[in-house]
Amino acid sequence: MSGQSIDGDDNVLIHSEGDTIFASGEGAMAAAGNIIIHDGIPAEQHAVLLAQIQLMEVELENSQKRAKDFETIVGEEKRKNAANEALKIAAELQSTGIDFDAEKALLLGSAAEITGMIEIAEGYFKQGLKLYTVNKERLGEARTLNHLGNLERLRGSFDSAKNNYQSALEIFESSSDMPGISHSFHLLGNCEWEQGNLSACAEYYSRSLEIRREHCDDEDIGKTLLNLGSLYVSKKELTKAEEFYKEALDYFKKRPDPFLIGAALNNLGHIALEQGDAIIARMHYNEALRMFEEKGSQAGVSASLNNLGTLEYVNGALEEAEEYYFRSLKIRIKLGDLSGEAMVRFNIAEMKLHCGDMDSSQEYFRESLSLYIQLNLPLPEWFNEHGFINPDVEWDFPPL
Repeated sequence: MSGQSIDGDDNVLIHSEGDTIFASGEGAMAAAGNIIIHDGIPAEQHAVLLAQIQLMEVELENSQKRAKDFETIVGEEKRKNAANEALKIAAELQSTGIDFDAEKALLLGSAAEITGMIEIAEGYFKQGLKLYTVNKERLGEARTLNHLGNLERLRGSFDSAKNNYQSALEIFESSSDMPGISHSFHLLGNCEWEQGNLSACAEYYSRSLEIRREHCDDEDIGKTLLNLGSLYVSKKELTKAEEFYKEALDYFKKRPDPFLIGAALNNLGHIALEQGDAIIARMHYNEALRMFEEKGSQAGVSASLNNLGTLEYVNGALEEAEEYYFRSLKIRIKLGDLSGEAMVRFNIAEMKLHCGDMDSSQEYFRESLSLYIQLNLPLPEWFNEHGFINPDVEWDFPPL
């Protein structure tokens, strides 16, 4: 079954960490001193608007305590609600002639990205980049370039994404900003992973880890270890992968975060399943599911459900596998997680094929393939092995 994903799922490869302004604890909608007040706004209206901002700041902080990346925010619905409210208030403020500084532009860009409004996010990020450039704030430029790189990667424009990440890296290096350097290496590694360039990915992650061990906190170190573990899973080096996952778990336990602990447990469950130990795999998957539910992470819940589905499939419990897969798929669709949806649809197709349900299997294979092509992601080996690389042509089933 397909078990690889870079997007905080299944082999939970963390990819959006560290440099996310909206969830970085650097302040929410923020202080009056960072807002440019234009002439002609009545003092009473100004006071009301500032009160709204202060309320928004409290709401955002409460919904994302100590969160440092999108995956660790408490609950996707709370996150999206806070983001939508931030964008709504920002629009009201701007309609009265109030502009935001570069930091707030990045905040609003991240809020738009959370809600899936990529074009609006890009507009805010470019606004922030322009302001940082005018003010000659080089580190702000670098952070914004990483944000723009993330958007390009979401679009499947990997060359553009890597150009932005590389430009950010050069700025961080010129400033000897070691956490920034490690983060850019990490993002470049993510890009190479999604393109299937495993050797280049390993090089970037290893360079990031070397810096993080000396200059970053336990959480950042653990995330890179987790990604390296998933990388070695894809290279079929399970013993090496298990070592990275266990070390990552040790780091995460130093400052307990249910999401990150759940990610490591899910990945260790995958190793156990690959090694034929279904009992240990089930234990890890169920514990991960409990952690994700505690954290309110629907993405994590979906990952664990998918993994439990694969476990039941391997054990021959097809009805149970189907139930887990469809529960996972329902969440992926609700979250708008297209890459995760592609993977779960592929798993369902494989299961349907095993059951002899050729019509349903072909339907799910086609839907999965269409999503992989749409997102410009590497295809699961099955498609290439059987020559099914075009969802719009007749396929000669069954491929057994």
